[in-house]
Amino acid sequence: MDSVGKKYFFSDFYKKLFFLLKFFLLFLPILIIIGNSAININFFIIIIIYLSIFFFQKEILSKYKKIFYIFIFFITLSLFNIYFSNYRNLSIVATLGILRYFIVMMAFLYCLENDNKFLPLFSKILFFILLLVSLDTLLQYFSGEDIFGYKNVSSHGNRLTGPFGDELVVGAYLSKLAFISGIFLIDKNKKYHLAAYLLFTLLVVILSNERMIAIMLTFSFFIYCIFTINFNYKKKIIFILILISALTLLLLFNKDLKKHFITHTFDQIGITQNNIVKNEQPHYSIWDSQWGAHFLTAFEIFKSKPLLGSGIKSFRKECHKEEYEKIDSAEFKSRCSTHPHNIYFEFLSGTGILIFIPFVLLNLILAYKLIFIWFSQKKLNDLNLLIFCSFIIMFFPIQTTGAFFSTWNGIFYWLIYSFIAYALRKKV
Repeated sequence: MDSVGKKYFFSDFYKKLFFLLKFFLLFLPILIIIGNSAININFFIIIIIYLSIFFFQKEILSKYKKIFYIFIFFITLSLFNIYFSNYRNLSIVATLGILRYFIVMMAFLYCLENDNKFLPLFSKILFFILLLVSLDTLLQYFSGEDIFGYKNVSSHGNRLTGPFGDELVVGAYLSKLAFISGIFLIDKNKKYHLAAYLLFTLLVVILSNERMIAIMLTFSFFIYCIFTINFNYKKKIIFILILISALTLLLLFNKDLKKHFITHTFDQIGITQNNIVKNEQPHYSIWDSQWGAHFLTAFEIFKSKPLLGSGIKSFRKECHKEEYEKIDSAEFKSRCSTHPHNIYFEFLSGTGILIFIPFVLLNLILAYKLIFIWFSQKKLNDLNLLIFCSFIIMFFPIQTTGAFFSTWNGIFYWLIYSFIAYALRKKV
């Protein structure tokens, strides 16, 4: 084969690889619904394809060198963590998972920057998937079961699951992807459609009875309504009043939601005196809840190993030690779980200040830069605002969260990181 033939062959082969990469990334939102096995298979294919493209286009390394440097820095710190970890095998597996997610993140960023049609197409597909999930969840709410025959989970306070079966994650799925799914509406200049869609998604999430994620989505929606340039001040006030009215009516006419979101919350944080009694133990504050027990245990683990922590993903093992029964929580017997249910406590207990501080600083820098470009790049204002709202939902510190180092929850953090990198690197 002559040089011209080789050049044509490699060019044609690259185009096929790039098409396949986009294809498997576009399928990701559906596979998240199907489950971890489907996600892992998809990730394996994406990684193989991206590494093949990386081989043909070695300039990728120089193009994204800052991102690679940041990743190498954290991986190096993770190697120290593995070496001193109490549960080395768990930490090794978790670190390999980070490597996997980083490659997928880079593959996503590569497609965002090298195909102008990829972002609106991904957002559009995501929009319709979330719309179908929302409608399916509403069907479950009104009829007792969704289109697949899944019933609501009465054992957890009449929680909705939608197409996720017995997994109580439909609210998390909708909220974490809601703002990203609305990006294509910006290009279509359908600002009213976007606001109505976000409000509709919020109401479905509230009906799912997932309290914290509903609160975070509400908070983020308020931020969007206040700072979007799509509407003048009068229209912003109207949208905010509509939001407040819808939430008020929903809580007034649904006693179960009112009890779960208002009464139970006030009891947990100690505002009201109707103390919860569970397992014959009175609950006076948030620290007496199961989540409070997780947080206190994670902090005690950090105090015992402040520099390096007990090891990435080791909370599930470390929390069983008798020394952590002394935490000041009525739920000290329920202190154990696979993770502390807050990513900052997860980093603090698992990695110590060695990785916790750089992780927090990185997120603060990203938040600052997102706010800065929101003010400086008016042409991309709404795109940056939607990404910033997604960032708040994922990284706001005062909330319960999924595990950063798990397959299902972890994918959302790294997906948002890819969008943040895209926003920060995008030039007007």
